[in-house]
Amino acid sequence: MLQTLEDETVFINEVTLQDQTYSYLLFFPSKMVKRFVFHYNTQEIMTVHNIPLMITVNVLLTLVMSFIYATNLSRPLNGIIQNIVALSKGEVIHKTKKPSLYASVEERLDELALKLERAEFERQQMEALREEWIGNITHDIKTPLTSIRGNAEILGDEDYEITLEQRQLYAHVILQQADYIKTLVDDLNLSTRLKNGNLTLHQKPVNVVSLLREVVIDFLNNPRYEGYEIEFIYQEEYLVLTLDELLMKRVFINLMTNAMDHNPQGTKIKVDVQQKGQTIIKISDEGVGIKKEDLAHIFTRYYRGTNTTKSSQGSGLGLAIAYDIVKIHGGEIKASSVIGQGLEILITLK
Repeated sequence: MLQTLEDETVFINEVTLQDQTYSYLLFFPSKMVKRFVFHYNTQEIMTVHNIPLMITVNVLLTLVMSFIYATNLSRPLNGIIQNIVALSKGEVIHKTKKPSLYASVEERLDELALKLERAEFERQQMEALREEWIGNITHDIKTPLTSIRGNAEILGDEDYEITLEQRQLYAHVILQQADYIKTLVDDLNLSTRLKNGNLTLHQKPVNVVSLLREVVIDFLNNPRYEGYEIEFIYQEEYLVLTLDELLMKRVFINLMTNAMDHNPQGTKIKVDVQQKGQTIIKISDEGVGIKKEDLAHIFTRYYRGTNTTKSSQGSGLGLAIAYDIVKIHGGEIKASSVIGQGLEILITLK
């Protein structure tokens, strides 16, 4: 018990010792004793002490969420990077079917992979055709070179007696074979320039009917093709177009040559030109026709079809050159065929 007097403060209390209860009094001067009252708010104390804990928990949660988010972001990125590296090495990429934040990027990557696969397939096909063409062109050049060499040796042999007529015949064979080699080389040169896009067009107004008539007459007067029938059909005398006359003439010559070289003598060739908003030129034959699998490659460089009754002599570039020339003039060229009924080439020029 605490009791405060005027000048003193008295503490009174009891204490039990050995079953005896004693009372005691403690007197303190008022100047030596003071009383202080403290109030404690338990909720406030808990709040203050919980702040570091809350901060720590929030930091940990933030780190965990950041890790999860970064993992979800980086996992598809790793796959995309691996696919890009694979594409750079020419390898097949692994497509993913799972939804992803980078779905649009992965779709574009898949499209790129398909284009690269297609390009590689076409490159391999072209390489195979090129190697085949090299073999064919080597054989085609070797044959006339052998003929040139043989005839030249006869002409140069002083011990070999020949008449003037025989001499002229040997000289004619040499010139003919030399021209053939020149044609092969010219075809290769023109095809390369067309493919690389570095051929300049010398365009001017040209009467297509007159140009076709000139080509038809040249073939009719060529002894090599005297066994073929050529029919020239046109409705108008003048169909004037702006084009490179020499190159377009090359197109018609190549198409006519193809029709005759791959069909037996007696085959009928039709050349039909008409105006229907656009100029349409059809060069068709009633020959052996072309197989479907060959038709798909008819305008491919170096390609030579197998469905022919005659030996395939030439560069294998004639139709590819014709195709490219028509294209650079802004025209269209298509082919259709039925086995046993012939081949039709359709050219549309604006």
